Amino acid sequence: MAPSVEITNLRLPHTSNLLGIDDPAPIISWSYSIPSTQTSPSWQQITYVLSLRSWSLASGPDSAKTHVVVGPKGHRSGNIPWPKVFPRVESSHAYELSVQAIFAEAKTNANTEFGSPDGDKLAPEGASADQIAAKLAAEFSDASIASGILNFESGVVGGLEGWYEKAPSITPITTPWSASGWEKPEPVPAYRNIFTLKSTPRAARVYATGFGVYKIFINGKPVGSESTMNPGWTEYAVRITYQTYDITEHLKIGENIVTVWVADGWYRGRLGLPHKRWSARRGIYGKETGFMALFETFGLETERLWTGGTSETGWKCIQRSPILETEIYDGEHHDARISIETAGPDEWKDVKQIPEVFNSEIRRPVLNEQTANWRTLKWDIEYWSTETTTKSLQAQTAPLIRHTQTFPLKKTIITPKGKLIWDFAQNITGKIKIKGSAPAGTKLTFLHVEILDQDGEACWIILRGAKATDSYTFSGNGVEEWEPEFTFHGFRYVQVDGLPEGAEIEAVAKVYGSDCEQGLLKFNSTHSDLNRFVENIQWSTRGNFYSVPTDCPQRDERLGWSGDINLFGPTAVYIFDCYSFLKQWLQGLADGLYLGGFSRPPIVSPNAFELPGSHRPMAIWEDCLVALPWNLYKQYRDPSLLEALYPSIRQYYTKGIPRSEDGLWVDSFQYGDWLDPTTPPERPELAQTNQIFIADTWLCNISQIILNIATVLGKTDDIELFKASKAKVISAWQKKYLVPLDPTLSEDNEPQQLIKWEANVEDPNPPNPVPDSQTAYSCALTFGLLPEHYIEPAIRRLHHLVKDKSDFHISTGLAGTAEIFYAICYPRNLPSTTSQEYLHSVSLAYKLLLKNYDTPSFLYPIKLGATSIWERWDCITKEGFANVVSMTSMNHYALGAPGKWIFENIGGIKIEHEDLPVSGVVNTDAKEGWKFIFDPVPSVEFGVTSNEMEYESPKGRVDCKWNYNKQDKEFSIEVAVPANCEGEVKIFGKLVQKIGAGRYSVKKVLDEVDWKALEAF
Repeated sequence: MAPSVEITNLRLPHTSNLLGIDDPAPIISWSYSIPSTQTSPSWQQITYVLSLRSWSLASGPDSAKTHVVVGPKGHRSGNIPWPKVFPRVESSHAYELSVQAIFAEAKTNANTEFGSPDGDKLAPEGASADQIAAKLAAEFSDASIASGILNFESGVVGGLEGWYEKAPSITPITTPWSASGWEKPEPVPAYRNIFTLKSTPRAARVYATGFGVYKIFINGKPVGSESTMNPGWTEYAVRITYQTYDITEHLKIGENIVTVWVADGWYRGRLGLPHKRWSARRGIYGKETGFMALFETFGLETERLWTGGTSETGWKCIQRSPILETEIYDGEHHDARISIETAGPDEWKDVKQIPEVFNSEIRRPVLNEQTANWRTLKWDIEYWSTETTTKSLQAQTAPLIRHTQTFPLKKTIITPKGKLIWDFAQNITGKIKIKGSAPAGTKLTFLHVEILDQDGEACWIILRGAKATDSYTFSGNGVEEWEPEFTFHGFRYVQVDGLPEGAEIEAVAKVYGSDCEQGLLKFNSTHSDLNRFVENIQWSTRGNFYSVPTDCPQRDERLGWSGDINLFGPTAVYIFDCYSFLKQWLQGLADGLYLGGFSRPPIVSPNAFELPGSHRPMAIWEDCLVALPWNLYKQYRDPSLLEALYPSIRQYYTKGIPRSEDGLWVDSFQYGDWLDPTTPPERPELAQTNQIFIADTWLCNISQIILNIATVLGKTDDIELFKASKAKVISAWQKKYLVPLDPTLSEDNEPQQLIKWEANVEDPNPPNPVPDSQTAYSCALTFGLLPEHYIEPAIRRLHHLVKDKSDFHISTGLAGTAEIFYAICYPRNLPSTTSQEYLHSVSLAYKLLLKNYDTPSFLYPIKLGATSIWERWDCITKEGFANVVSMTSMNHYALGAPGKWIFENIGGIKIEHEDLPVSGVVNTDAKEGWKFIFDPVPSVEFGVTSNEMEYESPKGRVDCKWNYNKQDKEFSIEVAVPANCEGEVKIFGKLVQKIGAGRYSVKKVLDEVDWKALEAF
């Protein structure tokens, strides 16, 4: 009997929002369940049948048309192009997409007819998808059929022109007073309209965007109740997103009241941080807030309501507001005694139309490149160029910001100063919700902090200029419920002031963030602190994926620092399915390159800093434009993102990096190995590893990556260009930094220093002049920059620095932390490595991870009760004080970058693609498809003798459960592989069994050499 299998995740991978897509030809992907029985690697998807039913919302499903296409021969189930013969996606249409996949042994009958990869031929008319799939399956003796259905709906297709086609006079609207109040927070205005329905509509939708952040209510009921802060944060000068909502259940026969609140948000609110190179500013993207919306009801007739002038559309606005002010950094203040419902007609004013808001004047500084000094960051601006462009209006593809979890109040604390503090026991991003009653005029204030200081009081000082304070003034009308609408905080503790004696207030903490699908479903080892470290990685990812990948959620920053996500991205794709989230953000990073005019993206995206400092040359941070798309491709295998970004990637690599004659970086200010533990508290860039060494090393890295990207995309001319460039920069790097090997040294000597650099003489505070560092060897090894005869000496030197020089204390910053575990375990990549050497290297990695509880170490924060990843190794000093108050965050994901190594080597799940190019060359004999490598390694020394990991991969759920029985010397591994994939089970790097899809159990009694090696380290 053939195994049974199901399609588990039929999706449009370019979007997380199936209501309101505007891509005329969306990419299609699906995943599979774990088969009911074990299968051979050759039992795969043979082909598939796609069926599309579509109908307009105006006419209803009775008018649906169906199109059926047979797929090509092959096992591809990811990133399938929209079939050419399918109708293009049209505005306000509903779609039902079904897939039926045929599984059998990977051999085909001569009579089997397959379709083409681009879907250019419809199936014979009159034949249903079920019939076609059954006929195809009948040609194989062991066939199974897996099926899945996906329903989605279009929004407004065609950009701004598509909106005008539906409502030619539609325009964004604002208040008459908005332009005069932009320099400080003002009461949040409300907009209102009333429309009448004669009958109940079959369906109703609203398409909306905001210049600011908006919330819609219909008949007092919130629209999209669990989403917030729409339309999110993009590079507003270039593109802005809109959202689609189903409002069918909100409407009633007769009069319907629409109310829209629009706050400053990222668009007009204060952003940035006080700094000698830039400033905190308001109105970066615009001085007037507003919104644009189109309401449609579908029934016997299609009716529309849109934003526009009051005389035509009826929209009014009011200045009276219970939301007295709200800011992302400072919080929200709400007075429930104020209500717009009691306002007189004279308080409602005509709206102001602002069609010009879609036009952007882009100003770019033109520098004298001859006099620009990138070391001292001094430049001469010769003049400013200007360009006028029209913003792109497109459907949001990244997940909406939603409420995802709730924490009850864990503990109430009375501080030594008598302050009341609520402890929710987890550092989160979100806001509180309260419920209770108090006399009218009672005002409660809520200060949100991450930690308590050494005296047990709320530690607000590390918030810098962010007030992070909400307040609520009671109306006195019975039991009241409230949570702020247009702000968010990073916090664990909330200080409550103003609570009357005897009053009872219920409170919960609500987690908000971009609602990415979970990737890591389970990680549970026999080491509780390791588990907590993994949980902290998850929480910091969740807390900082908030419309954009931010650095922190609590202080006056919360910016999309590109270097952090560049280094953390390979781990992030295990935590979440974050493809659509990072894809949308990367488009904004490319937009930022266009806006700057320097062929470089900004260091934060969307850009909140002033030009030209925002686009200063910066390795790693700007290299994100090259490296992160490649890492996403390796995980999701979608070349369309590489293709879309390729012009920007190429422009940056060829024109944006200031170089010396040897092809390496010019001397310049660099963030380098940011925040290694030796850096002066106020100078986090002054790491022990030379800044320009880091920049040059990363230039070599992206030189290889861009060559691989060009190879995947078939850019023939560029392949040769980038091959030459790669060879040039690596040769120059080796000449500049490598020390000649000393053949006289024996293994009894201290391993030779192999890397050297010169101090930056122009820097008034040159980096710590150490000879070499953990980071230097880690990057050199993992980026493949060393001649072959240098590799083993470099491994020995790194092991020496970690073990003998540091006693397994970490000494890397952001750049090195992302690489060091793979570098320590580099011997596993060498064909000559024995199992003892293999286990020895992994044992060193375990020691670095789990041995130390003093700073700097991975478990020092855990010892002090951290529930998220810290920005610094010592955010709290040994003396119990918060570190330098100008830059200390308890919620930064970057130092959680070793998560990927943990998931692959302790969790035991690694994704391998044999057909990826290496140095611009693709192995023509490589097998296409997905392979999972299961090769976990225990640590008897630290009690990591078993683990369970479950991961929802792009191809389906993968499990790995393993156990080492020390008494019996038996190592057991239970794994599960989704259909259409295969795997290899290894023990200490040695292949034990090749497997197909299904569930497998492997047990092996270790030979004496292996178990002694395992237990010796």
